[in-house]
Amino acid sequence: LDTPPPPAVRLSPDRRWLTVSERDLDETTIAELAEPLLMLAGQRFKPAPTTRIEVTGLTRVTLRRLEDGLERVLRPQKNERLAELTWVRRSAAGGELAYVAVGEGRMEVHLYDAATGVDRRVEAPGLEGRISDLTFTLDGDHLAFSASTPAGVTLWIADARAARAVRVPGVLINHVNGGFSWRRGRPPLIAQVRVPGAVPTGQDVPTGPIVQESKGKTGSARTYQDLLKSPQDEALFEYHFTNQVVAVAVDGTVQRLGPPGIHTQVTAAPGGEYLLVTTVRRPFSYQVPMGAFPRRTAVWDLSGREVAVVVDTPLRDNPPSARDAV
Repeated sequence: LDTPPPPAVRLSPDRRWLTVSERDLDETTIAELAEPLLMLAGQRFKPAPTTRIEVTGLTRVTLRRLEDGLERVLRPQKNERLAELTWVRRSAAGGELAYVAVGEGRMEVHLYDAATGVDRRVEAPGLEGRISDLTFTLDGDHLAFSASTPAGVTLWIADARAARAVRVPGVLINHVNGGFSWRRGRPPLIAQVRVPGAVPTGQDVPTGPIVQESKGKTGSARTYQDLLKSPQDEALFEYHFTNQVVAVAVDGTVQRLGPPGIHTQVTAAPGGEYLLVTTVRRPFSYQVPMGAFPRRTAVWDLSGREVAVVVDTPLRDNPPSARDAV
């Protein structure tokens, strides 16, 4: 049970470098299991982001250039670990990457050039929390990452050439139903952020019965876990899963795109001039999970204006009983 996992091997995006990673044994701590959990609409999630910093992760990373056998070794400092290693997809020199160094109660981002062996720490004044989600632009000029704090998940953008990062002001990533990515590998950064508001509070004692109508239709009903059960559940689900789509320039300027909603998918077109956005809509159901709720998939331009509707799917609360039925 205490045997470390075998080394993980993978190629860099340009297929020029082989990465051999050795790491600690993955374990789930009691502290992690003790964190509060919500179960709504078939989804299980933590209402607060995970902010613990544990000194566990990569113990050694070997980088080998395939064309000539040049080898570099990344080793953490004493009582530290490495984590979240990510490559530049179209590095001009080849071998550019970023990683997170994990120490006791702190994390920091490093930029590394495997071709030259140069390691630079990213200066990020005010950075604190659990760092994750490192993502480069295609050319490696900019690096985005998040930091989970008790107040929420902050968003940072680094100038990789200057090795300096700044926080994007006024936004917190929705850690339940959100995230961020470069628009097809180029600025701006498209993010799904939290919408300000207080957590809904309801009465412990219901004011009346919860009524559901079948509308005279018969049909099979599968068994699902963690469904919505009350108006209070509906309010909590809507609060935690609603996000605002924004475009973030490399200088930190934030532009809101479209109205807030339960946007579950935001994908840029190949040319980057449009976004494909899928939004879950009401009415919510107490019989099926979130995946069967009404949803609308539409094309947005970069101002957030809806220019075309691809499909508008109604609530799928009475599907045929056969597998793969539509």
